[in-house]
Amino acid sequence: MHHVGCYRAAPGCAPVGAAQDAFSWFPGWSWQIAICGECNTHLGWSFLCANDRFHALILAALKL
Repeated sequence: MHHVGCYRAAPGCAPVGAAQDAFSWFPGWSWQIAICGECNTHLGWSFLCANDRFHALILAALKL
């Protein structure tokens, strides 16, 4: 289980891999793994729907 925060913008966060439709937490949205662009740490997931995107990031993984 993860506690996540949802963010419209996440500078430094990089989605990786092909977008997946299966098992999405949000119907109609596909997802990708989101990592730190500097250290490659798994930060959460990036969600896509048409031309819209938001990031569901694991709060414990963020260094603010």
